[in-house]
Amino acid sequence: MSTKAGDSEFVLGLAAVPGRRASAVVRVLGGDRDLGVKLFANNYTEHKPWRREGNGREKVQKDLDIRGLFPDLSLTIDDVIESGDRVVVRWRVQGTHTGEFKDIKPSGYTVDFTGINIYRFAGNQIVESWGQFDAVTMQRNCQELAPQVLEYVASVSEPAR
Repeated sequence: MSTKAGDSEFVLGLAAVPGRRASAVVRVLGGDRDLGVKLFANNYTEHKPWRREGNGREKVQKDLDIRGLFPDLSLTIDDVIESGDRVVVRWRVQGTHTGEFKDIKPSGYTVDFTGINIYRFAGNQIVESWGQFDAVTMQRNCQELAPQVLEYVASVSEPAR
């Protein structure tokens, strides 16, 4: 069955079908913002040790701001595993700090680090997630950047949606 690139309603419907949830998550991680806003439930909760603020669908949208710092940010999905109501994604993020964001000037330095996320579905929406990333490598990548870049990247680090 084929879908049009912008047909997020169709893919959202498939997300309710066990065995099809992984494809919806991959599409969101690949940049489908419309689907991302719909796929994450209003009561979505993140369980990540580096998070200091909030949950919910609004939080997901705020995370997209990292592209302001790294306009060429790319995400490589290394593994996707779906089992029951869970989807596990192992990923790698790479980008160059060429964008200006808030008071942070571009530096030209690159970031390249890996992580893993587990998403739990209820019906056709993600209601909960857990995540870890290689914080040591990310900190090494960002050590040449301004301290506020390191703090900001650490606060939102996970695949851009």
